Amino acid sequence: MKIPAKKSGGAFTLIELLVVIAMLALLAVMLAPAFASTKDHAQRASCANNLRQLGLGTSVYAEHYDGRYPVTQAGSNPVGLVRGGYYTRWVFFDGNKPGFRLSQSWDNYGDDPDAGFAGTKTGTFWRNFGMLYPERLVGDGSMFYCPGLNAKKSIEGWQNYQPLLTTAVGSFNPGSVRSSYLYNPWVDANLNQLYTKTSDVKGRKVLGLDLIEPDIWGPKDAAGTPTINTENQDFGHSQAQGWNILFSDNSVSFARADFRVLQTIKPSNIYASATDVANGYDILAIDQLCGKVFETFY
Repeated sequence: MKIPAKKSGGAFTLIELLVVIAMLALLAVMLAPAFASTKDHAQRASCANNLRQLGLGTSVYAEHYDGRYPVTQAGSNPVGLVRGGYYTRWVFFDGNKPGFRLSQSWDNYGDDPDAGFAGTKTGTFWRNFGMLYPERLVGDGSMFYCPGLNAKKSIEGWQNYQPLLTTAVGSFNPGSVRSSYLYNPWVDANLNQLYTKTSDVKGRKVLGLDLIEPDIWGPKDAAGTPTINTENQDFGHSQAQGWNILFSDNSVSFARADFRVLQTIKPSNIYASATDVANGYDILAIDQLCGKVFETFY
């Protein structure tokens, strides 16, 4: 008896292939939010670790310098005068050195270390968390930047400073390097930094936090309260919708951008203020968030 020959290869038909491709595409669409959430969670965990390491480095620095925290200074402003949250982000500034690759040293200039922008004697070189770098307390400096902002290619990440810790060129504060994290933002009524020594701190205070920039605040609602655009390129943790907060006891908590934040900032004009109209956002509004929300609820 003659046995029928088998069909060669057992190959898929075109219809079967299309069905498989459609199923894989559907599966990818279904799993995309889970993948995005997992990626965001990993970035948020890495960001929290950055802040813990920065907090630990700040504690060690203070032990080496008679309990004094790293100072804040921006441009030709006096040391400790903080007119906006962006003052607390500076890691390094020397207006004479745009495009300069920083070394892990207190002496990076090769000329008069007191000669600042346009030859003025500002003395603004290492500042804020940046003062931990020449002390060799923050590795290669990558922990100055939020992984979420780096992934979004935000200029508030390390995009302007590649190779890592190369000073900015062009119109974006030439000669500067800024962190993704706000440092020790507390000020008094005259905008002078409130906590200059560890002995000044009583209780659990905010010592550092994720970037808060004015462009994340959306249109105001009918009640005059700003909305929050968590999908903005300068918002680090869009999936989780909030900020990592470093406290003076070196703990880190996550604060969601929920109604409590909106209620708290309602009396304040977060976009600009009488103290900081030209440059963005009010340090007093940052303090308001820290004291009334971040320290109270988290």
